[in-house]
Parts: sequence; structure tokens; C-alpha cells
Amino acid sequence: MTILYKIRLKHTKEVLKDFIKFSYKINHPKSAFRLFTFGTCCILIGFVALGYNTFLTYAGFIFGAFLLIMLLLRNQIAFKRLASNDKLYQEQSDVILEFGEAKFFIQDHQDESLQEIKYGEIHQVFKDKNNYYLLINNEDLQVLPYAKFELGSAGEFATFIERKTKKAVIDMSIPFTTRLKMMNTARKQAEALHDQKLAAKKKAKKKNS
Repeated sequence: MTILYKIRLKHTKEVLKDFIKFSYKINHPKSAFRLFTFGTCCILIGFVALGYNTFLTYAGFIFGAFLLIMLLLRNQIAFKRLASNDKLYQEQSDVILEFGEAKFFIQDHQDESLQEIKYGEIHQVFKDKNNYYLLINNEDLQVLPYAKFELGSAGEFATFIERKTKKAVIDMSIPFTTRLKMMNTARKQAEALHDQKLAAKKKAKKKNS
């Protein structure tokens, strides 16, 4: 099979940090704003209660400071957790992704495993200024840094993967509301395709019975 695109990468600190930032944007897009708002409000309450209610003053200052510190440190905390559980990061072994016309492959040199994946299993594709992100079967996320393309152009990969998956690549730099609409459209398309497959299986069972 002819390989059109090849990416060789390691789970470096930069890759893990990009993975964490992306995960927050997708799974908790408003969490930073909420932490900042709640923390600031608690501190303001502490100032308002100053000289009137000692308990409320201390509680506002302490809880507000805690929330703001969590906002500043949440990426570092998430990185330490992820790094402690990621064997590919600990061993710094190569991961190779190769894309052909019919399917693509993920090879993990740590345990020499090779996954064959059909393009229909890609749930959504995202990109930002540094990476593509492939969400496979709505559970496995692969980060593809532009700088790690050994074969094929990173700039042309978006057109290729859109043609193969029949899903638009979602640019993380576009406004959140627009991005949300695109994600909802992609989800509905995936659900419709899933329903079609189930209907086809039921129809096939009826014929065989």
C-alpha cells in the first residue's frame, strides 16, 4: 500500500502540554473563565466584609486565592498526572503514523504494536497553530505536530483528511460559538452514520433468518 503521509513523533513535554490545552478547550471551554470569575468574586466579598465579618473576610480571601492559584497551576498539575501515567513519555519511544488511501496505521515502537484504523473511525479532526488532533472512536486522541511530518505536506493534510473522513477540520482559532456549531454538525453526522450501520445490520439479520 502506498503511504501518502508519515508522521514520526515522541510524547515530548511540548506534545503533552498541547494535548492538555486542547483537552481543556474541548472538554472544559469555560473553566478558566469560571475559576477567574469565582475567585475574583470571593476576594471582592472578602474586601466588602472587611471590618464587619471576620469569618467572611478570611473565607473570601482564602477561597478566592485558592481558586486563582488553581487557575495558574492547573496545567502544571495536569501535566504531572499525565506524564506519570504515560509510558511513551517516560520511555521517549517513537510513535509512527502512516496514512494511505484506504486506512492508516499507528505503530508504537515501545511494544511494537501496529494498529490498523479505517478513516470512518475518526470521529472529529481539529487543528491549531502547531498540531492536528485526531479523535478516534470518540475516545483516543492523537496529536500530530506539523513539524513531525516526514512524508507529505502538513499544509495539505487538512484537505486529505477531510476527503477521507468526510468531516470538516475544525480550526481551534475560530470563535467558540462557530466551533461549537461545527462540532454539533459533526456529531449529528456521526450519529446518522451509526444509525445507518445499525439499520443495515438489522436488515442483513432479517435476510439471513
